[in-house]
Amino acid sequence: MAYSAFGINYDTAAKISAYGGDAETPAQPIWAEDTHQLWIVHGTGGKYRVAMASELASYLTTATASSTYLSKTDAAQTYLTQANASQAYLTQAAAGQTYLTKTIAASTYLGINAKATSAAKADSATTANSANTAADAVKKAGNRSALAGFETIASGASAITINATAADDQVLTGAVAITVANGSAGQTWQKNVGITNAGASVAPGNLWKWAGGKAPEMKANSLLVCKWLGTFGILSLVVTE
Repeated sequence: MAYSAFGINYDTAAKISAYGGDAETPAQPIWAEDTHQLWIVHGTGGKYRVAMASELASYLTTATASSTYLSKTDAAQTYLTQANASQAYLTQAAAGQTYLTKTIAASTYLGINAKATSAAKADSATTANSANTAADAVKKAGNRSALAGFETIASGASAITINATAADDQVLTGAVAITVANGSAGQTWQKNVGITNAGASVAPGNLWKWAGGKAPEMKANSLLVCKWLGTFGILSLVVTE
């Protein structure tokens, strides 16, 4: 190991690397003259190369780091921590359990265009149905054209009450009472009751009057006609014998 006039040993980097050190010299600086590097030999405990200024150029200084990276404080204002993110956003696994992927949604539900097409078809069908309904509707005034058809008649053996909401035509087969209720002012309606049992009886409200002035004798196979005219009603029993 050569010795310089300035009190620092020097040699080649290879020889310094091979040097085992001196137990009596706990801190020995040695200069590698071929690589221009400074080594510190710690007795026989090991050797340590000192980083040169040219080598430190690739490392960040405090100034360079502050212009390149966010401080912890700035990062906390801009980015979520993992804990905060887990409270605000779903993980991919959790989202997969809650929401449909685009592919699955497309295979299960109609898109906007398909919905528009379906809605257009539905509107068209509704319009057609409305047109058919309008064509079948009976006019409230004027020429009602030729009306035809029938309705299903109601039939029973129990006591009945005749009012505005009762069936227009029905047949009574039992020996029971037929109660005829007063109608409402401003309304008019007619109800017909076929009576097959002479034991049936009629109990009209106080605003009903019998055609002819008195209640007729009840007979089988007769027709009770109840016509309400706003403020009073007329009862008529049409008999067949």
